[in-house]
Amino acid sequence: MSTETRRQAGRYITAFGGKLEQYFGDGINYVITSDAWDGNFDEALSANPELMFARPTWLDACARQQKLVPPQAYLVTADL
Repeated sequence: MSTETRRQAGRYITAFGGKLEQYFGDGINYVITSDAWDGNFDEALSANPELMFARPTWLDACARQQKLVPPQAYLVTADL
């Protein structure tokens, strides 16, 4: 992500009571990413099967609606 996108994402997450982490951990529910699916995501899912990978546009949608919106339309998924 660009520096500006990362900064804005951090502001949205903290404004809505979320917590920023640099690494995949047990308490992580969402990873915000502009990247396409890769092997690192598979590895993270093996450690935390509930983890979801969402585009930064999901945070934009949450901010516009001032609530947590369903992330399904914004998820990064593996191309099978």
